[in-house]
Amino acid sequence: MAHINKNNFTLIELLVVISIIGILTSILLPSLSNARYAARNALCKNNQKQILIAEYVYSDDNEDRLWATSFGSGWLTSETWNNNGNPGGSFHGGQSGFLVPYLGEDDEPIYSCPATDYDKTSQFYTFHAGKSYEGLMDINTAPPVKVEEIHVRLGLRYFLDASRKPLFWDYTAEVGGTSNFFYIGSSSIHRNTGKLNLAVTDGSVVPMMLPTEHWNVFVPNVTAWLNALENAIGESAGSGVW
Repeated sequence: MAHINKNNFTLIELLVVISIIGILTSILLPSLSNARYAARNALCKNNQKQILIAEYVYSDDNEDRLWATSFGSGWLTSETWNNNGNPGGSFHGGQSGFLVPYLGEDDEPIYSCPATDYDKTSQFYTFHAGKSYEGLMDINTAPPVKVEEIHVRLGLRYFLDASRKPLFWDYTAEVGGTSNFFYIGSSSIHRNTGKLNLAVTDGSVVPMMLPTEHWNVFVPNVTAWLNALENAIGESAGSGVW
């Protein structure tokens, strides 16, 4: 008579185990994905915090002046500033870019948000060279300025008198408008949830909610942008102009 070896799995038992593993995997994978995203978002916030620190080290070295122009994310390592369309000035005597002496060359990972998944074939990635953080000061502000002179790159340039001012944020997308200049491709910024991070002049990095339908910077919904900024920093925008 044949004997059954009870130490071996039967085919049915093996199929049951495989099914259980499949079920557990389907349950755990979303949680693991969310945990990975949370870690990447935390690192993104930390990058912004380090950039803020570098901003203030620069400020200490340069008569308490800050600079975060709205020219995409290129301001992070820009070697010069604009002066209302005319030649402006050079950072560090023209020897290096704005934050390079404090944070390293322009290919350092600190300049990019790990929670942004770039489509490297898109104009969005090419134009910004993989960098992630856009300044909020007007591009024609000219040189670095005192904190009380900082204003936001919006038509009416708000937050002139606020005690806390928005300085830079996670760069979103230029996706159309009147010129349809950039395409984002399959790039995903914070999973395109509208949950962004905003660096504030008091040295904090705060959460900011700006739905994707308002990411268009060619024809921005100024009201939506202002509401998002006000809610994020807890300050009301003023009506003064620069």
